[in-house]
Amino acid sequence: MALITIHQCPSCGASVAPKQERCSYCDNYLLHLTPLERRGSPAPDAGADAGYFRSLRWFYGVLLVAGLAGAFYIYVLHFDDFSETEMVQLSPFWFVAMVWGLGGLFAERAVRAVLRGEAKTFMQGLTRATKGLVPIVALFVYLLFFPPFFLLGLHRWKLSSPLLIGLAVSLLWGVGLFVFLYGIFPSL
Repeated sequence: MALITIHQCPSCGASVAPKQERCSYCDNYLLHLTPLERRGSPAPDAGADAGYFRSLRWFYGVLLVAGLAGAFYIYVLHFDDFSETEMVQLSPFWFVAMVWGLGGLFAERAVRAVLRGEAKTFMQGLTRATKGLVPIVALFVYLLFFPPFFLLGLHRWKLSSPLLIGLAVSLLWGVGLFVFLYGIFPSL
């Protein structure tokens, strides 16, 4: 006998299927979050749907700072102490942390834009999240998200967890960096 899991809409309380993106009664955006991102009860100062969402900005900030600190340590403080081969071998450590932090921060901003009703899809939310940035920075953020969404088809996965979106983005870019550093770079 198969067990069917039913979730409850945080806005109206209606029963919804776990893979549904929006509530069929109130059209509320349904969150599919990891336990780290989900509150047991809504925050009193947040809207009905955003209240269940726990921000992990501190975690993304720590990852971003750790990645930048790692790059600074390797390429500025100890540039003469490492060989070129050692610097290449250390690159994935700071790079993946930095990309996961940056990806998580902007994924969270995009999801919040969808929750507030300012956007209907994640990519529209990403457009809202990059509004007001210097154009070259906004282009960099789009380049960060476009390959994972195109290659992995993340837009079809119904992901609304910034933690998982940031992880998927960083893993894809990490694999790309690994292929470049160990497959292409040695032959240059």
